[in-house]
Amino acid sequence: MRTRLQTRHAMLCAGFLLLAGPQAAFAADEGVCTGRVEAPQQCRWMAGRVQVGNGTPAIRITQQGGHRVYAVGPSEHEWMPDNLRSRLTLDNAVQADFRICPIHRSQPNGLREVCVDEVKHLKVIDHP
Repeated sequence: MRTRLQTRHAMLCAGFLLLAGPQAAFAADEGVCTGRVEAPQQCRWMAGRVQVGNGTPAIRITQQGGHRVYAVGPSEHEWMPDNLRSRLTLDNAVQADFRICPIHRSQPNGLREVCVDEVKHLKVIDHP
């Protein structure tokens, strides 16, 4: 049986959720790529190494155990989490598990441009 205080508390919480709007309940689940990619269902986890290089796009991810290279895009406004952006410099690389989402549909014979939605297990590697 609920007390008056518990009932008031429950009603107050429900009222705040209604005032905040439906997006407030899901804001914590939204990543960097939300609303920016054509096919969010194609997002996947991948182990690899990201580093800054010459050319466009400058930030590239090399898949671990393979030779596949992904471009973090769009160029000059790379979509990636702040915890990755703050650790990445010209003098290092970051090895991690990346949740990547293709920005556009796949194009043959080209770098696939991706958005980095999440990053886990970051390890900074000096002078790669």
